[in-house]
Amino acid sequence: MAMSNPDRNSFSTSIREILHKYNLPLPEDLLQNPPSKHQWKTTFRNATTDYWESTWKEELSTQSTAKYIQVQSAPIGHPHNLWASTNPKPHEVRRAELKARLLTRTYILQSNTVRFNRNEVSATCKLCNMGDETREHLLLTCKAHTQVRSEEMNMLQQIIGRQEFAAIRCNGDLLIQTILDCTHVSLQQHINLSRKQKTDVERWSQIYCEQISSSRTGQLSEAI
Repeated sequence: MAMSNPDRNSFSTSIREILHKYNLPLPEDLLQNPPSKHQWKTTFRNATTDYWESTWKEELSTQSTAKYIQVQSAPIGHPHNLWASTNPKPHEVRRAELKARLLTRTYILQSNTVRFNRNEVSATCKLCNMGDETREHLLLTCKAHTQVRSEEMNMLQQIIGRQEFAAIRCNGDLLIQTILDCTHVSLQQHINLSRKQKTDVERWSQIYCEQISSSRTGQLSEAI
């Protein structure tokens, strides 16, 4: 390796770049003091986990679209609660994908559309005309979905308990965070959820988001 061609596309250069990226020892040091197979696997796994956890958290902190997402510890090999709570069934996967679009703000609403068509489109909700159609408006306040919201909030209360529900019900920031990602650290000082409750809340939220989306689609179709 010490005598190999320094060409950027060479195998040795690729190895050096990977080791540097994950803050691992130089190739020469590894050749001089080779770790055991088990030691190297552990070292490499820890280094890559630390790197990606740090990278993702840094990226999320700068993106307003991802402000509700919680990056869990050791994210490699441990899927986010959204996916960990989803069974490998087509209808559940589709439901989870819809929820993921809301979580990452890639679900198309009037507030998304107006950014690309400022002169032709209004951000105002077409169903209630009472504010910009953001994901917060859609999931929390739009009057067009009051019945769906009322029924599903009762189910959320059954999952987390009356006391925990009371702590978030009248606080829009806490409620939208619970709906979009109940594992977020910002909720910990307000509600205490068990591992099972976090799974149940996530599964509930996927159903809730699907029903709100269906309500929106149906009413928009009728209005045409």
